[in-house]
Amino acid sequence: MTANLTPQYLSAEERYKAASSTEDKLAALKEMIALLPKHKGTEKMQANLKKRLSKLNDQAQKAQAKSSGSASPYEHIDREGAGQIVLVGLPNSGKSSLINAITNAEADVAEFPFSSLKPTVGMVTFENAPLQLIDLPPISEEYTEPWVYNLIRNADRVCVLIDLSTNDPEEAWLETIALLEGAKLQLVGGKHGEAFAPSTGTQKTLVVGTKSDMAEPTMVDRFENLFVEDFNFIMVNEIEGLDELKKALFDSLDVIRIYSKEPGKPADQSQPTILKKGTTTMGFAQSIHKDIAKNLKYANVWGSAQHDGQRVPHDHELQDGDVVEIHT
Repeated sequence: MTANLTPQYLSAEERYKAASSTEDKLAALKEMIALLPKHKGTEKMQANLKKRLSKLNDQAQKAQAKSSGSASPYEHIDREGAGQIVLVGLPNSGKSSLINAITNAEADVAEFPFSSLKPTVGMVTFENAPLQLIDLPPISEEYTEPWVYNLIRNADRVCVLIDLSTNDPEEAWLETIALLEGAKLQLVGGKHGEAFAPSTGTQKTLVVGTKSDMAEPTMVDRFENLFVEDFNFIMVNEIEGLDELKKALFDSLDVIRIYSKEPGKPADQSQPTILKKGTTTMGFAQSIHKDIAKNLKYANVWGSAQHDGQRVPHDHELQDGDVVEIHT
């Protein structure tokens, strides 16, 4: 059986042969694996390409460890804003296009798979709450570097992207789940707002269907039905659904925005304090400074109190958007 190699594959192969750096060779080789026709006639080629990929990755990791003392510079990314959300998906799921559309980031976007080889960090703002998004390299059966799964495991939330324009989005979802489960990662939805108690390898997840403008309506309906019971599901393209997505990302973090007010002055509502849901007035005082909490006499609250400016007890549970005036 002939391999029937496509022009796109042959072009990637030429780039691989011409590449002088390990990074360029890795990029071309990953593209070759993704573009290689999958049938019995290419089984030996697939095995050979994967063997070369494994060897190149070992070389790259050893070189990185020798130069910096660690296997990868991407093992940890410092959190910023209200929370850290990672974008996870198969090759060409639309992650890079999405992060470019809603953040200040400039991720590489290409027609071929595996154009993203390193994480791209961007900030998106929902109203006045900044959220950190990380566009990760695609996950795949061929090869995914361990640090990718480590970033997924350590993030506050996961956003799984599925290309709705494919012939079978359901298959893409099942493949994504299988890859994550293979890395001992379990996705949970929390659609109905129940409390989320994280455990090792368990991540609260939002499912986003991309390229909705190119999707078949019947296929979308069938795919959406997969998530009725468990997961929040949002459809977007590069223009539509983006504001809804920003709100859903914020809501998924289970946080609230609290505004501080000095006595006799208006509240500063430009930069809220971000706290976990369930935080009390005492918890808010502690977030400012331990001495303020120690000397807290009472607090006045605008928003969740029965009337504006009402004095509330230390254990009053604050709500998103509350204004709090601390008295010590």
